[in-house]
Amino acid sequence: NLFGEERYLGKNVRVFIAKSSRLGARPVGITFVLTAANIPLSKYISIRDALLSINHVVVGYMINALNPPLRNHRTKAQNVRDVFDELATEMRGVDRFDIVGHSVGGKIALLVAALHNEDGALRNVLALDPVDQSPVEFTNQNKAKNLYLVPDADFTHNVLKRTNITMTYTDTGFFVKADHNGRAIHRNNSQNTKLINHRNAGHMCYCDAGGK
Repeated sequence: NLFGEERYLGKNVRVFIAKSSRLGARPVGITFVLTAANIPLSKYISIRDALLSINHVVVGYMINALNPPLRNHRTKAQNVRDVFDELATEMRGVDRFDIVGHSVGGKIALLVAALHNEDGALRNVLALDPVDQSPVEFTNQNKAKNLYLVPDADFTHNVLKRTNITMTYTDTGFFVKADHNGRAIHRNNSQNTKLINHRNAGHMCYCDAGGK
């Protein structure tokens, strides 16, 4: 794989790990790159390289939207947390992590923040044009059914444990319904998230060569 070294961590989760090749470079963080559904990691090399340039260990996780067939998104969110917990035992001094997720990968990143961040270990989430569909979990019309991106009461006022969440949305995500995109998720979580509109951009603009 062009992305990095293949490893199986957590509950037998297949990931690809890239580290800086610069002599004496010491990792200062761990960042997960979660792909759009069934898009290969090779389409995210530019994002990987940007993270390597700031001495982050980059964990690539290709999101297979078909396996498992049930609770797919929530299972993958749990997998991300399990992989981080294992890597944290290998990397002395690194006790927090970041996620860059695209499309359904962005939605899964938000699920990690909502469901698996009781200790505040998740530092930053960048959800690139997240898609809250199949199933809808943040943008139901019945708001009682929604998950919310609310800081845990134990570390709300602790800047060192705060989780920063930024989402984007594009103008031409042809299959991303406006009721379930990053803007819609932000609307229900406006106090705890930031929103950026990438105008005149398509849903695949975050991939190298537009995902082609």
